[in-house]
Amino acid sequence: MSISKKKMYIITQHYPFGYGEKTFIEPELKRLRDSGKFEITIISTAGTNEKRTSDVEKDISVIHIPMVSVLKDMKRFCLSVKYGMSYFFTRSIKSERIEVIRGKNWLKKLYESIYFFVQAQLLYHDLMQKGIWLDGAIIYTYWCHIQTLAFALHKDEWSDLKLISRIHGADLYDERTFHNRQPFQKITDKKLDRLFFIAKSGRDYYVNKLKNYSDKKYVLSRLGTEDVEDYDKMRLEQRKTEEFLIVSCSNMISLKRIDLIVQALSLIRREHIKWVHFGDGPERKQIEEIAALYLDNLPNIQYEFKGQTNNIDVLAFYREYNIGCFITASQSEGCPVSIQEALSYGIPVIATAVGEIPYMVKDNGILLPSDPLPGEIAGAIEEMYSMSDERRKKMEEESRDLWEIDYNAEKNYKFFIDNVLAL
Repeated sequence: MSISKKKMYIITQHYPFGYGEKTFIEPELKRLRDSGKFEITIISTAGTNEKRTSDVEKDISVIHIPMVSVLKDMKRFCLSVKYGMSYFFTRSIKSERIEVIRGKNWLKKLYESIYFFVQAQLLYHDLMQKGIWLDGAIIYTYWCHIQTLAFALHKDEWSDLKLISRIHGADLYDERTFHNRQPFQKITDKKLDRLFFIAKSGRDYYVNKLKNYSDKKYVLSRLGTEDVEDYDKMRLEQRKTEEFLIVSCSNMISLKRIDLIVQALSLIRREHIKWVHFGDGPERKQIEEIAALYLDNLPNIQYEFKGQTNNIDVLAFYREYNIGCFITASQSEGCPVSIQEALSYGIPVIATAVGEIPYMVKDNGILLPSDPLPGEIAGAIEEMYSMSDERRKKMEEESRDLWEIDYNAEKNYKFFIDNVLAL
């Protein structure tokens, strides 16, 4: 006798297009599918210029509904004007309108709020044009953003529709937005059945801000990374060593403050160090120029920018080389998967005290201030370089143990799936 599956729509910003969400979503998607409990459809809002970069199993459907410009054609423009006008007369969002006009920069905040509302309504309209039926379905938005608002505005139109979302960093913290507020956050919250936080610090921030708390509704559900194959055997293998090797892995954007790592390395004069960075982004050229200026004349410092690298190749690098430490100087984080992966390989970590990182860097590394000076970063690198073999081994063990407890994908996603099934 076949068991009926729950219909689940997973709403992504990009996946399976582009690269930004691939590392986060695929381990979870695999387990949702393998559980046999869900009939899964992915709805991607990736732009029309993004290429399909990931294959999914044949029993998972993919619908691409790009969030295109309102100026695409006259019909879409007229629809946008209609939704823009309705913003001022929709009763269910009255509290949003009142909140927007309070305080400074209210006109800019109003524009942003209208934009969110119009984009959410357009997305919902496009979905309905596809003939999607939502009675009894689970809507799972991977980011608590415009996509979540689209369903929150129309949830009551459907029978037994469950709305759940993950919340990360850019969709959570006010300071990560242009005008220091998350549009429609309170309205969306009222319609959510579950909100899954990837970090305890994020849940604490959200609960304190909304002055509301529910163990059942607000769930700490960390992401996770896959276990390292034959981990114990790997630790015994003689791996390649290139000087003292430090690794960073992130998009090359201002938020990650990669330039601080460059400046820190420029202050180190005695220790011989090689720094490898994985990742690409709009600031790559600028960072390469800074690195050339600060580091090219230093005989004790080598560096390499690997650019956009497949996650499999990053992990293969971790396995092949003896890495002294993983480093990040990021200004803001949720619960970075890059650190989770480093922990799984038993790599000590140097990182800034932002987001969930203070929970991720304890006796397994060096926790920097949230806004460190280059000299403080340099001091941490030098400390890692000069520490005893005994202390290093202890740090490596602590990294691996922390991964086992908090960031093991197998355990974390089982918890997530059990929670969804309990809806």
